[in-house]
Amino acid sequence: MKHLFLAAITIALSGSTYAQLDTFDINKNTSGTISSLPNSLINYNNDLYFVAIDHISGAELRKIGKGTSSPTLISDIRAGKVGSTPTGIKCVSLLNNIIYFTATDTQFNYELWSYDGSNIKQVAEMYAGPSGSNPQIQTVFDEKLFFAARDQAHGQELWYYDPTTQQEVFVQDINPGPDNANIFTMQPYKGKLYIACSSGPSGMELHVYDPLEGKVTLVQDLSLGSLGGLTRHMTVANGKLYFLGTDGNSGHELFSYDAVSPIQQVTDLNPGKGNGATVYDFHKMMIEWNGSLYFDGYDSTTGFNQLCEYNLTTGNISFHTINNNGSAGTSDYAIYNNKLFFAATNGSDGLELWSYDGTNKPTMAVDVYTGIGDSKPKNLTVADGYLYFNAEMHPIGEELFRYKESTSTIENVNSNIHDIAVYPNPTTDNVHIEFSLDRTENLNISLTDIQGRTVFSTDNKQYGKSVHRVAIPTENIPGGTYMYHITSNDGVIMHSGKLVKQ
Repeated sequence: MKHLFLAAITIALSGSTYAQLDTFDINKNTSGTISSLPNSLINYNNDLYFVAIDHISGAELRKIGKGTSSPTLISDIRAGKVGSTPTGIKCVSLLNNIIYFTATDTQFNYELWSYDGSNIKQVAEMYAGPSGSNPQIQTVFDEKLFFAARDQAHGQELWYYDPTTQQEVFVQDINPGPDNANIFTMQPYKGKLYIACSSGPSGMELHVYDPLEGKVTLVQDLSLGSLGGLTRHMTVANGKLYFLGTDGNSGHELFSYDAVSPIQQVTDLNPGKGNGATVYDFHKMMIEWNGSLYFDGYDSTTGFNQLCEYNLTTGNISFHTINNNGSAGTSDYAIYNNKLFFAATNGSDGLELWSYDGTNKPTMAVDVYTGIGDSKPKNLTVADGYLYFNAEMHPIGEELFRYKESTSTIENVNSNIHDIAVYPNPTTDNVHIEFSLDRTENLNISLTDIQGRTVFSTDNKQYGKSVHRVAIPTENIPGGTYMYHITSNDGVIMHSGKLVKQ
């Protein structure tokens, strides 16, 4: 039996907007407060899947689905209180509409498992020893699942799993010998896989895997010496690869790479060796939204780190002040309801959930841990119209929360749009959205990935009272599940639906 406490509060926001916060005490233990430590949150077919602990089954894969009020256990792979799935690391990914995750059976050998919505099974074993290969930092590239793992002969190095051949493949001993490559993050870009890792004397630097050559090479020794450039938090935007790192002469700043020219330092927010950008491991420290990059950056005007916006077109830098008397500590970004959500503090309410609509000043969305205590929201993930995250609340500990804004700008139930057809779906090349209107509307049509990031968007355009057909190019986006949205000029989502790219 699973114990669960669900609490809901309604929060009045500006205008006619209201928000609801649901709290799930998954690890409600009669002997005292014990956290469930939710992690590895992922949107799978518009349901939320995640790893969490309860005192009956331990750490296992769970879900909360559409129209349901509480999480459910997918499978008790390792029976008992210990659980099968590690917490504290990102161990869940999605490839070809199948979830891949790290788990162990009764032997404590952590290896790669899969779940297709019905069946759960182990799919690979890199290390047949007692602790297993412990696959981590999973990334989809070239229709394969790339990850960091170890075997009998190597430390943590680069591997991939090919679902076509159902085989695991050791790619390369990037840091030769028993030492770990310390793979921190990976990002596909221009047909190659870029990896923040260590190859030995150069330290943590930007590396690249070329599938045609089948090997990993150093892109550039940005910061000479064994410490390295400490490359972190890569994202692709405006045709370039951006990341937070250091060249050794300055602290952490924003850098860019176009796969042709040498790596370029983009910002120098805190001249000298002071950090201009904050970097926390295992937090999402940068996001692209509405033509800008957002990250936690040093604002010389206030003398503290604030929400920093770097305009990708103009190169202009602006700051959105949240804490006048200290650093805002922004992190863990996500896009939800056409807003930027993140964790931040104003100095008096602790580290809480905030939002920015792109026009007005950032505001606190909800004070999860009331008072000066920090709720520390993280792993922000959008699914089924909610923003899910894990956070801390007294007295239940670190648990799962979901936040939903209810407003006329979220859904228009009296929409004049109808006869909607999407074809082909699934698609491999281009997809067409066909719809009819009863009256003239100014519309925007967009496509977002499972993290809520926009991968395609049209300009606002006037559509008359007629039948319309709009083509969405999908040939250059990775395979997976996406959501398409038809949005009116005033922000009303008139229709949304699911699209699968094969």
